[in-house]
Amino acid sequence: MRDQKLTEVDLGIMKTEDELANNFIKKYMAFLVFAYKECCEVDDETELLNKLSLGRDAFLKDRNLLSEYLARSNEKDSIIYDAIASLDVGEWIYLRDTTKYSLFIKTDQSASYAVLGLTQPVKEIFGCSGLYMKTGIVRLGANFVCDGIISNQVQLGRNYRDDINSIYKSMKSNGKFHRHTNA
Repeated sequence: MRDQKLTEVDLGIMKTEDELANNFIKKYMAFLVFAYKECCEVDDETELLNKLSLGRDAFLKDRNLLSEYLARSNEKDSIIYDAIASLDVGEWIYLRDTTKYSLFIKTDQSASYAVLGLTQPVKEIFGCSGLYMKTGIVRLGANFVCDGIISNQVQLGRNYRDDINSIYKSMKSNGKFHRHTNA
């Protein structure tokens, strides 16, 4: 029997199944706020998005924070916490959308991924494609998913997009394009 998440990707929805996405968002936010409180000078005036970003940065510096959080909270949802553990934050190029997913390329050209948005297709977030950005990608079930915390976005010009499209095609032919996580 096929996995429901794969079925949705195959249908071209370009986002994560709603219940899974909402569960991930809720638990990811709770963990990032925990990480923020553990590692940062807590300021109640800090906006939530900044707390989440600072919490994510704290987690990247100390991956043991997830184990500490799980021990304190008694959480057992392995698909969500496995996704958080897989977090890969870096500089990415969001090249364009296909009918089924968004194409993301690591700026160091080590890998490219078929990425879904959590609650909406990536292009709907920005209104355009061809962007450089800092964001996180997680392995949520069978799919790669953007974590939704995005900064430093810069729209790329036509020549850059054409060059990056050539790089993507080369990466794909060399086995550096990953559509599913093989979870």
